[in-house]
Amino acid sequence: MPEDAVNDLVYFRVDQKDKQHIGNEMSFSADISNQLDDGSLASDFYVINPVDINANKPLSVSLRLKRSAGAFESAQIYKLSNDYTVMTKLNAEVSGEQVKFSTRQGGTYVAKYEKNYSVLIGVLVGVTLLAVVIASVAIFLFKNPKYLQRIRYTAYKAKQSTQSEI
Repeated sequence: MPEDAVNDLVYFRVDQKDKQHIGNEMSFSADISNQLDDGSLASDFYVINPVDINANKPLSVSLRLKRSAGAFESAQIYKLSNDYTVMTKLNAEVSGEQVKFSTRQGGTYVAKYEKNYSVLIGVLVGVTLLAVVIASVAIFLFKNPKYLQRIRYTAYKAKQSTQSEI
């Protein structure tokens, strides 16, 4: 914790809890419970006590992920409201199996995997464009056979010129 982060002497405690323990202590809203299924949780819940602290300077927090994010997913940090009804996305830096973020508040934090389809969309767009170009060339050559004959003649002459000796 940085110097002068709080005005008075405050004892901090960080508790690590799994979804079952958090669920026993507080009931999630239906929306939050659906967003936090076991497959999407990237870490346990971390509770920074006291939850009502508001520091003058940001506290640097590092969480360990359960596993590295896959090819089509990314890890994001969320702060849950004290009544577990609202999740707020925080800016975080992900490196391997570690997530680092800064906060000025206590409370409950969790890392969650989110699907990221940008790579897949890029590949699909590229393949689609390639298919359109190939189809366009095929249709053009089918409707204009003289160009296809010219290409065949040029290829034949190129083959003959590479086989001849000087």
